[in-house]
This record gives sequence, structure tokens and C-alpha cells, in this order.
Amino acid sequence: MRKVVLSIATTLSFFASIASASAQSTVIQFLGQPFVAGNTALFTTALINLNYFNFFSGLNPDGTSIKSQGFLNSFARLSSSGGGRLGGTQSTTTPTTPIQNTLQLVIVMTGFENSISPQYASTGIAFANPGNVPITNISFQYSPLSGTTGLVTNDYTQAPYLAITDNNGMRTRLLPVTSGLLATNAAINTYNAAFNSSSSSSATTLTEGFMTATFTQDQLAIQGNVTKFGLVYVRNGVVLVNNFSINGGQAIAVAVDNTNNYPF
Repeated sequence: MRKVVLSIATTLSFFASIASASAQSTVIQFLGQPFVAGNTALFTTALINLNYFNFFSGLNPDGTSIKSQGFLNSFARLSSSGGGRLGGTQSTTTPTTPIQNTLQLVIVMTGFENSISPQYASTGIAFANPGNVPITNISFQYSPLSGTTGLVTNDYTQAPYLAITDNNGMRTRLLPVTSGLLATNAAINTYNAAFNSSSSSSATTLTEGFMTATFTQDQLAIQGNVTKFGLVYVRNGVVLVNNFSINGGQAIAVAVDNTNNYPF
């Protein structure tokens, strides 16, 4: 199958480190390949250009309101007396930030049923590691959408698994986001704003509506060489993914067309 590779200069600006990351390491060149296992009418992964601000705020490009898509807050209120839990809520408040018409590429993973086995029904993206580059950390941002309303949902478990094939290709594991470090971008932005107000550091504001999942070297618990890694989605729903980062650097290319096989 012919592979059309997108240039980093024009299409993969979303493959950047999270705002709170430290100094960037040397950029490692990995090629990501979307895949579909099983019925392609039930599962698919696609790349689309999306205006994050307009999408998550529910605004037309001219500033008129459609309906509020909302964003994931850092806490959902449990009672009027206080308290909260991490996971996020849907905000019905239209942000007051000026309209931003910049389109960014985002990975969209879609499933129309819950899969019993990812080998026979799933979708996602796989990165080969032919150079056996040591993997010290992986992070990505994801936004779960309701398959019924199309709005952001606070079901943070509606996420792709992080797939790791290591031990020189002899072992594959699917890690849920809850086995890594998980936080809403709204919470990260709030922390960064408080931190930056008392220091000389600066950080780019992350797109609210996404959550950031980060896996450290200890959490990855890699054995031997990593031959392949990526994301596997098996849920009934839609999830947006961006900012897939390896070793604090950038995965710089993704093939457009899906392969019809489970790579893990």
C-alpha cells in the first residue's frame, strides 16, 4: 500500500512536547502508521485539520455562537460545601479569548462498538523503532467526545491504550492512561500560571478540552529493546489525540493511509 508521508513543516505541528516539559532532547525521527483491525466500517483512524478554539468553544469563525462544546476543568464539584475529583466537567461558558483561526492537525480515532479483542477489532497508530532507540518517556494529549452529543465528556477512561512492544519484540503490553500521570490541560494551565507568576519561567497555554497522559521511564518499565510503540483504541466513541511526544522530542511524520492489520 502506498504511503503518503506528511511534512513536519506543514502538517505535524501537533507533535510537540507538553508545555511543562524541560529542555528538549535531540529530535528523533519516527514514522507513525495508522491502522485498523477488523471491520473498517466500525473502527478507523484519520488525520484532520481542526481549529481547536472554535471547536471547543462552539463558535463560528465569525464569532457567532453555535453551542458550547465546553472544556475539561480541573475539578468536578462533588458538593456545595467543597471538594472535587480529577476528571473534568463540561463547561457551558463561552471563552472570551479572541477567535483563533489557525488549523492544527489532530488524530481522530473512532469506534462504533466496544471491542472484545484489539487484535480483531481496534484502531490506532503504531511507530516502529528500527534503530532500537531507548525510550525514556512518552506523553500525548487526548480529548474524549460523546458519540451521542459530540461534546467533550468527562469520561477520562475513554482513551487509547499506550502499546509497547519491547524485550526485543518478544513482549507487548497495553497500558491504560491511569497507569501513567494524568491531568487535565486546564489544571496544567492553572498550575503553570501560578508558577510563572512567581518565577521567570514561561510556558505555552495548552488547549483546554484535552487531557495530558505522561508515562515516565519507571512507569513504562521497559525490558530490552523497544521495537514498536503507539496507541490502540477499542472503545465505542470518538477520541481526539495530539502532541504525541517521545523522549521529550517529536515524532515527526505520519503516513496518511491506514493499514488493515493489528501491528502489536
